[in-house]
Amino acid sequence: MSSRLQYPTACALSDAMFQAHYAAGHRNFSDSVLIDVDLGAVEALRGVLLQNVDLRQVRNLRAVDLSYADLTGVNLSGMNLQGTNLQWAVLCGANLQGAQLSRANLAQANLSRADLRAVGLEFGRLDGANLVGACLDGADLHHAYLEGSNLPGVSIVAANLCEADLARSNLSRADLRRSNLTWVSLRGANLDEADLRHVNLSWADLDGTNLSLAHCESVQMRGVRLPLGSRIVG
Repeated sequence: MSSRLQYPTACALSDAMFQAHYAAGHRNFSDSVLIDVDLGAVEALRGVLLQNVDLRQVRNLRAVDLSYADLTGVNLSGMNLQGTNLQWAVLCGANLQGAQLSRANLAQANLSRADLRAVGLEFGRLDGANLVGACLDGADLHHAYLEGSNLPGVSIVAANLCEADLARSNLSRADLRRSNLTWVSLRGANLDEADLRHVNLSWADLDGTNLSLAHCESVQMRGVRLPLGSRIVG
C-alpha cells in the first residue's frame, strides 16, 4: 500500500487510510481518490503532493495549511477554503471556480492557467502570485492584497476589485471590462494596453501607474488624476 502512495496509481483512500499513511510519513497522494477525508484533522499538510486530485469529496478545507503543496490540476470548484494557507502552493491549471477563499493566503502561489471564475477572495492575499493565463471573470476581490502580482493578459471581466491593493502589479493587456475598481490602489502598476472599457475607477490611486495605450472608453474616473504623460485610447 505504501508504495502505491509513493508511486500514485489512482488508488482510493478513506479517511482512516489517509491519516495512517500521512502519519507514516507519506506525502505523495497525487492521482488518488480521497473519499470523505478530513484534511482539517491533519496538523499541517505543508508540501504535500496532491496533483490531479478531485478534492470535492474532502471534508474541512477551511484554515488548513497547504503552503508549498503541489495542487496542479486539482478540482476545488465550489469548495470552502476560507482562511486556508496556500502560500507558495502550485495550483497550475487548478479548477477553483466558485470557491470561497476569503482571507485565504495565496501569496507567491503559482496560479497560472487556473480557473478562478466567480471565486470569492475578499480580504485574501495574492501578493507576488503568478496568474498568467488565469481567468478571474466575475471574481470578488474586494479588499484583496495583490501587490506585485503578475497578471499580463489575464481576463478579469465584471470582477469586484473595490479597495483592492494592486500596487506594482503587472496588468499589461489585461481585460478588466465592466469591473469595479473604486478606491483601488494601482500605484506603480503596469496597465499598458489594458482594456478598461466601462470600468469604474472612481477614487483610484493611479500614482505612477502606466496607462500607455490603455482602452478607457466610458470609464468612470471621479476623483482621479491621471499620471503625467499617460496615453489612453477611448
